[in-house]
Amino acid sequence: MLADLAKMILHQRCLLLVLLITYYHCVMGRKRNKNKNHGTTGAKPCQDAESLMTCMTNLMASVTNMSVRLDAISSTVTGLVSNSKIDDEASGKSTAADAGVPDVVEFQGVKQITDVSDYQEKFEGLKDLFMRQNRGLSEDYLISSFLNGLKPELRDSIGDVKPESISQAYRLASTHEMAIQEMKDKVMKDRLRKGDLGCEQVTVISCCKDPFRFGAFVGEKEIKVLICPEVAHSLIDTSLAVKAGYKIEEAEPLRVKFFMLCYWAVSRFRCPNFEWTMKGLKFSAEMRIVEIKAEYDIILGSDWVRENNSLSISSDGISLQKDGKEIVLLDLSRDDV
Repeated sequence: MLADLAKMILHQRCLLLVLLITYYHCVMGRKRNKNKNHGTTGAKPCQDAESLMTCMTNLMASVTNMSVRLDAISSTVTGLVSNSKIDDEASGKSTAADAGVPDVVEFQGVKQITDVSDYQEKFEGLKDLFMRQNRGLSEDYLISSFLNGLKPELRDSIGDVKPESISQAYRLASTHEMAIQEMKDKVMKDRLRKGDLGCEQVTVISCCKDPFRFGAFVGEKEIKVLICPEVAHSLIDTSLAVKAGYKIEEAEPLRVKFFMLCYWAVSRFRCPNFEWTMKGLKFSAEMRIVEIKAEYDIILGSDWVRENNSLSISSDGISLQKDGKEIVLLDLSRDDV
């Protein structure tokens, strides 16, 4: 904009100068022709010259005055443009902050917590926001940022392999993740076969027809709950844990043996604060995530029983004291149960 304004001012000044020169030549030509036609001599040409010089002086003064005005206009516009640019930058920073655009530290600080697909989705979201305010970032920068956020074992597995694009980096990470998991599963199966798991083990003795089962809710979804005081950790089925959308984090491996169902499973994740409702009351507990091949979704172990020390389990059913009231979770004394 400023460059265009400068060109306009220079063009106008040149135009005025051309007009001035043209005017001078036209007037002088007319005077010379008039003198030749009338044969005038003497002081007349001098008087005409003085008159012409006066006109030129007045015209030059007008040109100078116009030039001064143009300079003033140029300075004013320059100031307005400069202030506008400052306001735009301030507004841009404010808008970026209000929109939650990540800075460099936040963008480079994103780390893989669960699997690659979740990490990729979070990285993609931050990348799109970050690039709106940082256009022109190289592909190498994005690839390096993504790889640095991977879990150490996965980053070490990729090693010196250099992806050529961010999409190739995504595929590479997913491929190595699957390879690492397959290797872990193979090692785990070998150790199970040899009886050398090297981690905590719990056994669920209850079967599908266990009487200590009752209904509960996770949001509007109805679920089945089983109480097993002989199990050290409360358990939740994998599908329910994923669909409920609660926070999931890695944990030390836990081998769970379902004795009556004749199978075992390994829990590697947990929900640190899973919530559900029973009889209209809200409950929460830490749950180990494992595949439960039965008709119940949650197994409440001795850890939950200890936290609810007012819990009463008998042949008549299950009840507990909460907020000074007795809540009957399961009544086995009725004939229709």
